[in-house]
Amino acid sequence: MGQFQSASDNVVQEFRADNGSWTTPAFWQDALYIAGSGDHGSCDSLKSFDFAPSTNFNATASSSSSHCFGFPGGPPVISSAGNSNGIVWAIDAGRYGTAASPCGGPEVLYSYDATNLGNHLWHSAQAGTRDQAGVAVKFTVPTVANGKVYIGTRTEVESQQPTAKSRLRENPALLTSPSRVCTAGDLARRLCRISPDPSGSRRSRFANVGRGGASG
Repeated sequence: MGQFQSASDNVVQEFRADNGSWTTPAFWQDALYIAGSGDHGSCDSLKSFDFAPSTNFNATASSSSSHCFGFPGGPPVISSAGNSNGIVWAIDAGRYGTAASPCGGPEVLYSYDATNLGNHLWHSAQAGTRDQAGVAVKFTVPTVANGKVYIGTRTEVESQQPTAKSRLRENPALLTSPSRVCTAGDLARRLCRISPDPSGSRRSRFANVGRGGASG
């Protein structure tokens, strides 16, 4: 935007944050969050780097996850109550592939305390198949809206409903099981909408708009 500069490229700061990056970082409360990876077969942790206007970024990570995210890394997303109760969400799609691929497997959604990534809160593979997501697809980014986290997989779209961070840490089961929106075929044939679960539970169910019955 500043046109070509022959004397300087005007880079304010540069440092190596990960083994390789095919994703985008997130920024919250003067901290940068990034989960890169190396090339195929390698991995890297989710990291945070503190920022100060007078000194820019501290090039040493202030915290990092114990989990190592596979290629292509896990683009982080932050949910919070304003300036507090921050949760970092990131997807490990290292087992991406087709539904029939021998290497294809479920993607895994992770959540961490935004003030210390060493505090792992929950992930979708910790309770067997209860919260298991669909087949992983590369470059998927979690979406947070209306108190829920939505993730896209190769075969479906799913939602998780997070609770307050303190309660989540005490009881990870407060994150409800995934709710399927539509299969890949459904998505190709018709639109979908969210409707409340008539049972009154925290879980949402999803119904098709137009012809056809509710999707499971």
